[in-house]
Amino acid sequence: MDGIVTKGNVKDNFLKLQNLLAEESSRGNATDQDNANWIGAYVDQLDQSLFAGLNSGRGSVPHPPKAMLKVVLYEMLKRILSPACWAREVLSDRILQTLIGNIQPSRTALYQFRIRLGKIMDKLFQNLLTQAAEFGLIGKSDSAIDGTSLRSFGSRHRIVNHRTLNRRLGELSKEIELDEQSKTSVEHPKWMGKTTGGRITQLGKYMRAIEILTQRVAANAAKPKSAQTPVERIYISLSDPESALSRDKERVFCPQYNVQISTDTKTSLILAVDLSNRATDVGKIGSVIDKVRLTPGIELGLAHVDAGYTSLSDLRACLDRNVEVIGPVNENGLSKEKKSKIPDSPVSKDKFRYDEASHSYSCPAGHAMPYRQSETRRQVSGDVVYERFIVDADVCKQCPLIAACLNGAKKKTIRRLVGQEIVDAQKAKMTDSVALASRVMRAKTVERTNADIKERISLRRFGVIGMAGAKTCISTVAMVLNLMTLRTLLRFDATKKAATILSNQEKAGTMLDRIPVF
Repeated sequence: MDGIVTKGNVKDNFLKLQNLLAEESSRGNATDQDNANWIGAYVDQLDQSLFAGLNSGRGSVPHPPKAMLKVVLYEMLKRILSPACWAREVLSDRILQTLIGNIQPSRTALYQFRIRLGKIMDKLFQNLLTQAAEFGLIGKSDSAIDGTSLRSFGSRHRIVNHRTLNRRLGELSKEIELDEQSKTSVEHPKWMGKTTGGRITQLGKYMRAIEILTQRVAANAAKPKSAQTPVERIYISLSDPESALSRDKERVFCPQYNVQISTDTKTSLILAVDLSNRATDVGKIGSVIDKVRLTPGIELGLAHVDAGYTSLSDLRACLDRNVEVIGPVNENGLSKEKKSKIPDSPVSKDKFRYDEASHSYSCPAGHAMPYRQSETRRQVSGDVVYERFIVDADVCKQCPLIAACLNGAKKKTIRRLVGQEIVDAQKAKMTDSVALASRVMRAKTVERTNADIKERISLRRFGVIGMAGAKTCISTVAMVLNLMTLRTLLRFDATKKAATILSNQEKAGTMLDRIPVF
């Protein structure tokens, strides 16, 4: 990848960074000045080619990109996420002024830099991980993967369905036609723009919203009737139409994005971050693993996940990528406590045995249930195929279990998922001890990372509209957290090396006046 330093430079650069952390480690908790020193030292050692293509090459001379990046990282570490606030901090924060060389970027320049940062953020994020891998901090990695929802910048009070949006589009189009004829109405609805330019801009946004909403209605119509949502209950946010609509952690129905995080279980470094406008985690593990593998030097072998990532399509995606999954399989949302309250039945589904050789089931009474037909169902994670196994009604007439088994039906049918053996193997692997260890591992790593995003950085709602801006924002936050984790790892590594040298010197009978830091 362009801009990633060579192995020799990595070692030299990281040793210099460790020397910087020596004094800081003796003072305990880091101050704003320590944070500024660390961010400045890290950004200064980045290859200038990483910033190629950041600016368009037109207009006035831009501020140095490294200085602008320092502003972003320093301010986010201070839990300040708005470029408008960054512009005020540039004028008032002396530590920041010293960090960026006393330049004074305007509010507009900072907003524009945040937008352009999306062009190179993936390179910056992967460069940090590549340096850590080449220094030996990470390599063959076990990961914990989890998702969390963050509110979009769209308003939850500007949500409409297909009928309302079509009606507004008609009224807005008529009003724009009157504007062209200089026959503008005196009174307008509260939702409509007050000026001609405002209404034209609003029409463009509404056209984009109707396009997305039409796609959602079509996707809903493709589902089985039992799984369809009534059309009048399919909504879209007018202020951020790309966002998904669902209930967040506070149980508020609002527009939001789903953030996927992969965290290294050994170092707690964030290996990959992804963002989607899907309300569920199902079907996302493959894309997260692919993003981890984009970074040279990192090999992912195992992933700790929750039940949201163990659908058949997710398990297949991990098998195709040679990644072992440690996570429970969701069985119709029933916990062990609920299952224990359900009386055991002699004709429950687990009493029917599947024979792979004959491709048939046998019922508890020993009767054969051959394969009859299959059906394809569309799910969030993709299409799945179910096979039906049916026993003839004439056979059931003489069965002593007919009353409990058929329960008034004319025949007995067992439905089996094609690929069920993959799900069964995952269930068998997840013993109580394995499930507990995996849950503890997720709590110590990726769930803590999700908490850091919301508490340490205070990102609970994106301050930019659209998926592109939201992706840039969450990637930048992940890089800030990785920088802080990297600082801890380097400081620990330096302390460990110094302690080893001291121990060796003491064994030789030599007292050191000062412990060197490497």
